[in-house]
Amino acid sequence: MSLNSRSDRSNSTSSLTSDQSPAKSILVYGVSADRDVNLLFNTINNTNKSVKRVLRNYDQSDNEMNSIRVDFNSEDVVARILLKNKFVIGKREHSVQPFWPLICHRCNEEGHIARECPTNTAFQWRLQAIVDEQQSYVFV
Repeated sequence: MSLNSRSDRSNSTSSLTSDQSPAKSILVYGVSADRDVNLLFNTINNTNKSVKRVLRNYDQSDNEMNSIRVDFNSEDVVARILLKNKFVIGKREHSVQPFWPLICHRCNEEGHIARECPTNTAFQWRLQAIVDEQQSYVFV
């Protein structure tokens, strides 16, 4: 189980569309920014063993928000939580919303889109082809 401390693009939620898979993550609101994500993970994991990781959300100014992202191993667990429209951490109930992370269609990694992909080899290949072509011209 991995524990990360930051959730990228925490605002990328939307309603479920026909081509979108069921959510495996939720956003949990009203979680104080001073609560440590490792302790939150342990607390949540005591009651729900399908928790994969807990991440803190940050605003655009890089300030901690009073919300966390909780990733699960099962879509069914998330569906049950969303039906209740609440998530209990310790003894406190929190409001929730589904979360779908951005997934790159080039490398299938989470957190960025294809045009921002760090493994954008097609761009690098094309750039090198242009450089090679320009170097092959003979200037008179």
